[in-house]
Parts: sequence; C-alpha cells; structure tokens
Amino acid sequence: MKRKWLVLGTTAVLVVAFGLTASANLGFNLDTFKKELGIKQIQEGVVVDLPTNSDKQVVVDSIDPKTGGPTKYLKPKAGNMEVLYKNLIAEDSGNSLKVPYVKNGTKDVAIYDPNTTLQTIPIPGTEDYLIPFDGTIYKTNWSKGTLNKLLKDEVNGYQKDEILSHKLDHVGTPMWGAYPMLNPTASYLLFFTERSMASGDKDGETWVKNMVTGEEKPVLSGTGKLLGWIKDTTAVISGQFIYSIDLTSGESKRLTDVKALDAGLVKNQLVYQSSPGSLTFKSVDSGEISTISSKLLHISGSYQTQGSWLAINNQVKDGSAEHSIVLYNIDTKTWKLVSEPSDQLINGVSWQDDSTLLLLTYKKGTTQELTYTVNINELEDVR
Repeated sequence: MKRKWLVLGTTAVLVVAFGLTASANLGFNLDTFKKELGIKQIQEGVVVDLPTNSDKQVVVDSIDPKTGGPTKYLKPKAGNMEVLYKNLIAEDSGNSLKVPYVKNGTKDVAIYDPNTTLQTIPIPGTEDYLIPFDGTIYKTNWSKGTLNKLLKDEVNGYQKDEILSHKLDHVGTPMWGAYPMLNPTASYLLFFTERSMASGDKDGETWVKNMVTGEEKPVLSGTGKLLGWIKDTTAVISGQFIYSIDLTSGESKRLTDVKALDAGLVKNQLVYQSSPGSLTFKSVDSGEISTISSKLLHISGSYQTQGSWLAINNQVKDGSAEHSIVLYNIDTKTWKLVSEPSDQLINGVSWQDDSTLLLLTYKKGTTQELTYTVNINELEDVR
C-alpha cells in the first residue's frame, strides 16, 4: 500500500526531523480516511453503533410531562445488520433477560443495549457470555436460552440472601457480584462485590474466582479499571492506586504512590505521565523505571494499548480543548501523530485491531459526532 504523507498547511512533507514541534496544525490529515456519522465500537469483530448526543436528545425531548416517561427509546444497532433478541431465563429465579445480538458468520454476537446498558463478557472459545444481572453474575447457556449462576451463595461467612436483604445508604441493595473481568484463557475471574459493605466497609472488595476449582476469595479493597493482563495470571488494576494482582496466589501489590493516576499497560510495562512532555514506563515484573520525552506530547490523558502500540489522547496545550492522538511503539521506538481537523475536536480513541484505530470526533458548534477508521500503517513515523 502506498505510504501517505503528513499535511502541513497546503504542502505535503515527510517528517523525519528530531524534536519536531507538535501543534494542532501538524499531523495526519484525517479526511483521507473512512469517515462515518455516529459513534462506533468493536464487539467481537462487529462494528456496533453507540447512541450519540443527538440520539439521547430525541429521547429527552419525547418525555411526556404527565407521566414523566419517554415515548421514544434508544435501539441497539450494528450498521445494517439485523438485530435479533435472545430471551434468557435465570434457572435459579426464573427472571428473564432479553439480549440483543447479530449473526456474524456462524457466531451469535451479543451487542450493546443502550436501554439496559448491561455488560456481556464473551467467554473465549465458546458461544457463551458472563452477564451481571439481578445483583450477581450469571453464565449463559446460549443454545438453551438459560442463565446459570456463577458465584457461590455462601462463602467466607457471607450469605447471598442475607446480604441482598440489606438496604444501604447511597447504595441501596448491595451487589453480590458485578463488573466481571475474565482473563484471556477464562481460567480466572475478577469481580467486584459489595457484600463487605453490609458490615460497614465503605469501599467494597474485588474478589477472584478460580474457574476450574471454583475457589473464591477477596484480593483487593475497592475496585478499579482493568488495564490489562500479564502472562494470563497477573491483572493490573487502576483504582485509588494502581495494583498488580497475582490470580494464583491472590496477592496484590501496589505499583504507584500517586492516587487517581491515568495509566495504561503495554506488554509488561505500566505507562503514565510524571511531567508534561514525557512518558514514564515501569516494569510490572522488575519495578525498573525509565522515562522518554517527545515534543509531540504535552498532557497525556487516556491510554489505549494494542500489542506493542500505545495510543495517547494528548492535550495539545494548557487550558485548550484541542487534542491529538500520539502513537508510540515500545518495541520499535517509533512515534506517529494524528491531529484534529480544524473544524473538529477529538472525543476519544479505541483499537479495532492491531493496526486500526477508531477515532471519535465531534464538529465544533454542533452535536454531530463522527468516527474515523485509521490504518496506522499509512501514517509516517515522526519524532
């Protein structure tokens, strides 16, 4: 495929200079890539449409002042694919759950439902999912149309029915299990529970379940965002601090001393920003720390990782709404840059696969939201 060039003003230039100054006018021209209206997300290889601000406003505008309820609702959507529904029955309670899905070849792929916002976590190598529902976590038997409870009803002195009978201030009924995080081989499950809050704990706990032996035990106070997995049996979690959790022993280790730190995990390297214009890398295995600097960077926000690549949502300058996407490969030590079109602002980025980004923008002064499909192999290296 022919390599593309960066666009600076109206002149195409190949950027190789060391220490190149980053600005909103420098960066790959997004208009050369595929652009679609709306917000897109990848679920098991399927491009799913998420509700835009305009979609949400339609629902708000439809609210009946007499009933207080909307007359229009958001709908699950995946492009032009037909959306079907699977009715799943919980075998323990008889309660039912309707899950939208599309057919992708021979696979039924459950997709995001903007009305229930329930998670559907695919179990690798199977047709089934983990779904948090009715205060706990279920495993689907997709072909039979059933939900089978996954967590034990009694463990470590806690009893599910007794816990769910509580009403807690600012919480309501505590959750027995929620936010499932399944490791790549589906041998371990991390999940959050509020069962300890019934005894006065304010933060709840993260537990691990061995999916082979069935053992369940607490591993961390509170919960957080999963940054990634190392060697299948170590999870890295970003909560009040950033922790690694050894799933086999249940031991957790704090990796940082700074609270509420934005970070990412690329291979076995924790990455975060200690000062503007730089990135700090810390080996989860050895604790070794290194720092790199680039004039492409200013204030790093979110980090999205795929293989050896790190995609950074970068604030171009202090107090500015303008952002760029800075890409860094930890193996090749190469940098790439995507800047905003002059009439748009970057609103987020995610990976579609090892070489493709979905980049979200919205047009200034409007509610129009766009998704660009960006092949990073077509971006020249910059520095």
